Amino acid sequence: MKPKNRGLKIAGIVCTLLVAASCISIYISYNVLTVTEYKLKNKKVQSPMRMLLVSDLHNHQFGDNNEELIKKMLDLQPDAIFMDGDMLNVDTADCSWLFQLIRSLSSEVPVYFAYGNHEIAYQEQHPELREQLTEAGAVVVEENYVDTTINGNAVRIGGFYDYAFSMTHPSTRQDTMDSEKYDFLDDFCSSDALKIMLSHRPDSFVFSDASSVWSIDYVLCGHNHGGQVILPFIGGLFGGDQGFLPEYASGIHQFTSMQMIITRGLSSNPEYLPRFNNPPEIVCLDFESY
Repeated sequence: MKPKNRGLKIAGIVCTLLVAASCISIYISYNVLTVTEYKLKNKKVQSPMRMLLVSDLHNHQFGDNNEELIKKMLDLQPDAIFMDGDMLNVDTADCSWLFQLIRSLSSEVPVYFAYGNHEIAYQEQHPELREQLTEAGAVVVEENYVDTTINGNAVRIGGFYDYAFSMTHPSTRQDTMDSEKYDFLDDFCSSDALKIMLSHRPDSFVFSDASSVWSIDYVLCGHNHGGQVILPFIGGLFGGDQGFLPEYASGIHQFTSMQMIITRGLSSNPEYLPRFNNPPEIVCLDFESY
């Protein structure tokens, strides 16, 4: 074989292997569920409790009627489940699958549901969404909260999608921010209970002074799909308001007055780029006392 022909053959083999590896990575990024565990120590926790965080399902199905997802979550034996937005798509024609998913989970464990941008847009055309989610068994938290007790621990669980800071002034105060939203956040922070806020967008709390103004134990987020494409040694490629190479696309982050935990999510709406090197993620939060 001539050297030129040999080089072309090797190049063809390499290209074929790269394409195959890429296809496998994309398949894994939509179909192979993973669990990421965090141990969270907090002085407000008197007895251990386990909660699961999921977001960004975007109509995707893991097995028939999401049986694989349901089994994976319930096998972890959680005390509560948080669905943190974009579980559906704005153009979803039939949400019955989502209501069935909630019914299957909420029959075993409390489910708390916060809105993402897709639920907010969807509800504009389908105002019955909140009632349907509630009838399916979810506790819907969107600019409201509930006080509950989990394994003997007092917990306040709320939801807030909007920006938690002033859009017109460098200091967030009642007179520089929408007063109703400010009052909700101020009221939410007033409790001595363990405070957990479901905020679909990390951007709602990472910009301006939000992370220092609001005293919240844990802010739980999704939205950025882990950066959609995860580059080796670099991280996520793109993330919402943060743009390219976002700092806050996944993982756990410590701020002045809160910890933020961001899930890569379970899937994604059709994008210019598919998820890549980015397996679907269930986040398992194990709360313990100091």
